Amino acid sequence: MEEIRRRAGADDKPLRMVKTVLHELVKLRGAAIKGHLSMIPIDMKPQPIILAYIDLNLETLAAARMLTSTAPVGQNHWGDSVANNSSPATHSAEAQLKQELAAIFKKIGDKQTCTIGLYELHRITQLYPEVDIFAQLQNASEAFRTYIRDGLAQMEKNTAAGRDAF
Repeated sequence: MEEIRRRAGADDKPLRMVKTVLHELVKLRGAAIKGHLSMIPIDMKPQPIILAYIDLNLETLAAARMLTSTAPVGQNHWGDSVANNSSPATHSAEAQLKQELAAIFKKIGDKQTCTIGLYELHRITQLYPEVDIFAQLQNASEAFRTYIRDGLAQMEKNTAAGRDAF
């Protein structure tokens, strides 16, 4: 955050533009924005500035009641669940997550986008470890569920070995 404050004083127009776009995205997507950060390393030390800025926007917009869909205020851990809270906004976030999972499963089912879909699903399982992705696949074929299970296991092995997930 200090880097953002330092650069903001230098009349950094590109930074202002990025901050404005990010602010609008957080306002529109709420906590679900965290599901779209597949290329941001969430476990890096120090944590990337964008994550702190998104958290700050979520808190500020929640306090001003300007979020379209919100997670509980004060959630700063990127793996925290929105599924354990029973507020109406949380149900909206859960519905959004289900829609995102459905879109990811569709990508996995397409030969051209299956690797990207598996990567996004792997990222979702890291961000929301308590979400049972296989509950959404109960009507899918056993072969599809096995393909996903094996693909996620391979990505986990690659991540543990320090390589890219895919």
